[in-house]
Amino acid sequence: KQQVLDLHADRMSTHHMASNQLRLWLSAFAYLLMERVRTLGLISIVRGSGTA
Repeated sequence: KQQVLDLHADRMSTHHMASNQLRLWLSAFAYLLMERVRTLGLISIVRGSGTA
């Protein structure tokens, strides 16, 4: 079943290019934002100001 689901993983949710492009931009922005938050969190932990 997982192999069948993986085959359809490359399909987008709509057939409109603008909608798919917006979703791609938002996903990329969310990824970069989370990477930045994670990096800043690790920096603060290394410096000793974080709570871990």
